[in-house]
Amino acid sequence: MKRIVLIAAIVMMAASAAHSQSQGYVCLFVDDARTSYCAAPPGAYPLLVNMQIWCLPRADGTYCAEFMIDYPDDPTVIAATVTPDPTFTIVLGSLATGVSACYGECKTEWTKFFTQLIVCQNANQNMISVVNHPGTGEILMTECTGIRPTYPAVAWNNLYLNYTDGIDPECGFTATEDKTWGAIKRMYGE
Repeated sequence: MKRIVLIAAIVMMAASAAHSQSQGYVCLFVDDARTSYCAAPPGAYPLLVNMQIWCLPRADGTYCAEFMIDYPDDPTVIAATVTPDPTFTIVLGSLATGVSACYGECKTEWTKFFTQLIVCQNANQNMISVVNHPGTGEILMTECTGIRPTYPAVAWNNLYLNYTDGIDPECGFTATEDKTWGAIKRMYGE
């Protein structure tokens, strides 16, 4: 498992640095800097999290993305207000049932698609995931050229509720941190 996480981290770092990747990604974060996908309360409950859904298209960009969000089956976790990017030209469906969202122009860099308020009413550890759109059975993005054919994208991470950065193993680091190959190998004892 450590080797898979290491490989995913390397791919994401290379994609961020050179932005020449051939794969698109849909990612969940709790901050605008895309440095954490874990949230723990600073004090008493409820824990209020602004879950951010970001997309990183492959090198030639994207107009649209299609995916679904899988929420925990825990009644103490409430998926509340959804705020789409205000520059979308079309949004079909919902995050919980499958969403297709498009811009009027090609996006070639990290782009925040949605922000959603998540409310946790207790200390239960839960996970939110990006999953395949039920209509297509895939996570998809569109190309910016030609008739805008789709290409498969990857759900890069999960969002962890009531997990702490640097303490829980799921929250060790994110690929947007600057790391050298040697530093990454030392983190995993390789």
